[in-house]
Amino acid sequence: MFAYYQKSEVCYAYLADVPTANQDIELLNSELRKSRWFTRGWTLQELIVPQHLVFYAADWSSIGSKDDTLVDLFISITKIDSPYLTGDKDIHQASIAKRMSWLAKRTTTRIEDMAYCMLGIFDINMPLLYGEGKRSFFRLQEEIIKSCNDHTIFCWGWNEDVPDDWASLLAPWPSNFAGAGGFKRERSENVSVFSMTNAGLSIRLPAIDTIADKLISSHSWFIVLQASPASSIPGLEAVCLRVVGRRIGNQLYVSRFPYPPRPRSISMDSRNFKEESLLVMNKLLPKEILFEGGVPKNLYDTNTLSFVPIFDSTSLTRKWEFWESYDGNITTSSTLGEITWRLSTALNTADVEVAADHMMAAGRNPESGPYILLGMKKKLSSFELFA
Repeated sequence: MFAYYQKSEVCYAYLADVPTANQDIELLNSELRKSRWFTRGWTLQELIVPQHLVFYAADWSSIGSKDDTLVDLFISITKIDSPYLTGDKDIHQASIAKRMSWLAKRTTTRIEDMAYCMLGIFDINMPLLYGEGKRSFFRLQEEIIKSCNDHTIFCWGWNEDVPDDWASLLAPWPSNFAGAGGFKRERSENVSVFSMTNAGLSIRLPAIDTIADKLISSHSWFIVLQASPASSIPGLEAVCLRVVGRRIGNQLYVSRFPYPPRPRSISMDSRNFKEESLLVMNKLLPKEILFEGGVPKNLYDTNTLSFVPIFDSTSLTRKWEFWESYDGNITTSSTLGEITWRLSTALNTADVEVAADHMMAAGRNPESGPYILLGMKKKLSSFELFA
């Protein structure tokens, strides 16, 4: 169907749950926002592929066309950028994460169709195997990485749809890409080639040590992708993910860690990243599952700020203790390998002061440690964090 929409002169969409176009504009817009047409998987390609698309209400009164009066409303409903909606820009130029984010909040009657409705949007051909369930979406991603070196495919967020034994850098379901449209692909002279093997994803990436996670592995790393926030200046920031595992010879055998749940950006000013060969497993063994029943909800508590220390050398990844803090309770977590700053005031109700913490290595004769400044400030109804 993708090819039919692409070659069409004009397409028509019938919205059975919008009674009529002959009504107050605010009421009409409200009914359009609630229409099931914008929640179905297959209608995504019906929306973005045709050059001209005209909408009709249940009584066959004309609502308008997507390339005319409705474009701003459709941008608000779908979160799809105007150039891709109007056809001014080829949808295949959009990053993998951005295209996946368009599907994130849609549904299909058949589970497999959540993958199959995206084949044309990703220019992929693969067999349709009804009965394979959610495996279809994993298979779609496997096909994408065979023909595309876009690292934004790894820029998904951990949520309740992720199985307890999930280890892969590929996402289990489209909903994990909600909010991932803000990542862009970074061009680099050092092409990071990756491929699927019978053991998992094989890839070479820069990595840097962080606090070890003692409950699942003896080592933890942040790996740096060839991707960045869409708003950043090219070359200044990169997106990173946290993995845990072990080193065997010259290779890291790792799995994606559920915290931080979303990709984080890191400055590329540091010269201490080391290129590593990684084999990322698809599934964890039962004894390796850290959070039975899913990631605890308190990890998403908005009253906490979390800072995950990274280290230039593995010799620095020791146990830490804290001396001083202001306006907050500081704790360390061996489970998450992080410093958590529990605020005395909720983030969404008031500004919070800055905290300075004197950190030192624990032990009988500890060495003097540095001061680390943890802070935040309110900015455009959101919070900008500093570490």
